[in-house]
Amino acid sequence: MFTFSLQVWGILFLSIFFSPHSPYVITDLIQIVNPIAIVWINILILIIFAISDLLRGILSMMDAFSNLQKHNYPINANLIILSVSLISGFGFFLGKSIRFNSWHLIARPQLLIAYTFKSLVI
Repeated sequence: MFTFSLQVWGILFLSIFFSPHSPYVITDLIQIVNPIAIVWINILILIIFAISDLLRGILSMMDAFSNLQKHNYPINANLIILSVSLISGFGFFLGKSIRFNSWHLIARPQLLIAYTFKSLVI
């Protein structure tokens, strides 16, 4: 049986809770439909921020993974990183496709739960 110390759970929670939504920023590039109407410097800045945020997200996941492995949880580290990646991907789907935001967790949780289950059932 694997047990995590309170410190490991705290670090894991903070790393997931404050993890950058780096792939989400990359999807903002898709919304540029008419680049001529937008100033090129804005596009360049968005691309730079998207790439740096993506790298920061990858480094954050690598850091969380290495911290879990240091505490002798290699199998759990793989499962946790895989779970966080899948949940994050589903969160991006809810945000981009269904247009939910984080504040829906507080303001309209029933609606968020209903749409989440509706989207999971094919």
